Amino acid sequence: MKKTACRVVPGQNEKMENDALRAHCRWLQERLDQLEAERRDLNRENRQLWQKNADLGERLARLEQSQELARGHARAAGDDSMAALAVSRHGGRCTRLQENCKTEGN
Repeated sequence: MKKTACRVVPGQNEKMENDALRAHCRWLQERLDQLEAERRDLNRENRQLWQKNADLGERLARLEQSQELARGHARAAGDDSMAALAVSRHGGRCTRLQENCKTEGN
């Protein structure tokens, strides 16, 4: 349904002009309905993605907390190799197992 312009021609009688305008109005309404349905679908998808992002953020926070606890337990147990393997999510790196981790800013 690719109709973009009303087919009103100068000199048409009034009935033909009205019919053309009504047909164009119907087409515009159908197009508006399609766009509104698409907008609703995109809104729904956007809400789902925001929720998924929030869920993943919570999972990441729990994972980081769990890793931090594991590093703390490893340090308390004297296992420096486990503590040295910790890598910051902000670009940290370890050059050797027994060295302290360094960030990219250092």
